[in-house]
Amino acid sequence: MQAPVTPQGTDPQQPEMMSMETMSYQLRQFMTNYNHVSTMCFDDCIHDFTGRKLLAKENTCTMNCMQKYLNMTQRIQQRFRECHIGELPMGSETWKQFSGMAPGAAPQSSPGGGVAK
Repeated sequence: MQAPVTPQGTDPQQPEMMSMETMSYQLRQFMTNYNHVSTMCFDDCIHDFTGRKLLAKENTCTMNCMQKYLNMTQRIQQRFRECHIGELPMGSETWKQFSGMAPGAAPQSSPGGGVAK
C-alpha cells in the first residue's frame, strides 16, 4: 500500500525524511571536521610521550590551536555571508536570513549609503 499523497503530489513524510537526512549529513560533517582539527592540533602540539599527562605548554598549544581554528571557521562563514548577500535579491527571505534582518523589518542604511550589516 502506498503512502498518501498530498495535493502537490509529494509524500507528506518527505520533509521529515529530508530533515533526518540533513541532520545525518550535518553530523557526519561535524565529526569529520572535529577529527581533522583534533588530529591537526595533536600533531602540531603533542611531542612528549614519556608521561601520562599533558605538559603545560602542550595544553596551551592545543587550546590556542583549537581557538584559532574556531576563529578561522567563523571568519570564513562571515565572509561567505557577506559575499553572498550581494548576490541575493534585496528583501528576499533568504537575503533577510543571511543578513540577520528580522522578518518584516526594513533594511537599515549605513553612513556610506549601503545596507548596514
